[in-house]
Amino acid sequence: MKNMRTSLLAFLLIIAISPIFLTCAPSGGDATVNINLGFTHDASNSVIDKILNFFATRAYAQPAPIGSITVRVTASDMPTMDFVFDPGLTTLTLLVPSGSARTFAVIAGVVSGESSAALSFRGTATVDLAAGETVNLSISMIADKTKLIIPNPDTDFQDVSKIVQMDSLSSPNWKEITDSDVVNVFTFYPWDIDFDAQGRIYVANNGSGGDDLVLRFDNFDVPNETVITQAEDISGIIAIAIDRKNNYLYYSRVDSLRRTNLLTATFPDL
Repeated sequence: MKNMRTSLLAFLLIIAISPIFLTCAPSGGDATVNINLGFTHDASNSVIDKILNFFATRAYAQPAPIGSITVRVTASDMPTMDFVFDPGLTTLTLLVPSGSARTFAVIAGVVSGESSAALSFRGTATVDLAAGETVNLSISMIADKTKLIIPNPDTDFQDVSKIVQMDSLSSPNWKEITDSDVVNVFTFYPWDIDFDAQGRIYVANNGSGGDDLVLRFDNFDVPNETVITQAEDISGIIAIAIDRKNNYLYYSRVDSLRRTNLLTATFPDL
């Protein structure tokens, strides 16, 4: 009789608390996410063209060769998930727990030893996912991590004006572009540096007499500088900053702040 009473009490307890467990259990379910690399216009099947299609615009030159692709998925109510893909794929397919505000960060690593100043490209998107649904994402990539590039203007005429590139502070390897490599200015005074969406190098030249320009270098192996801003023969350019997402170059003279649209090459005052 005692055993029957104990069994009955246990049964009633299970019945009583089961709604609580049912209520607290997660609704669960996964969603399928396809990140399309956009490889639909080129039959060469090259990794560069696949990564190029990540970009918001094709106005820039191709980025450096890509050696790895990682997708990191984060949200406040789930552990971080990392997915590694072969750069030869054109579509990345992920199975992700459903829920709100799932952030997808795509990191494309540049092949080691490449001449580009960019070490990686990155793009993100945040979406809500319902259980069982399939979502297609397009993510624009811009230069993320870059090599260390230092301007060294020879204002006291003790050396040569140059910019120096290092992979990192611990790397013994470095390259330089000196005033003898520059053909579009007579006085090369590199004062500040920034990078565009493809990792190309922009230099504020603090020169005068028509040398007050922003110059762009594709890389250190083949400098081939391009003049980005118009000379005004007023004062040198002392600072620059690039909005990589929206393709704007901001540059500062002593007396003004300017903005250049890198796609339309306009030079308005701010």
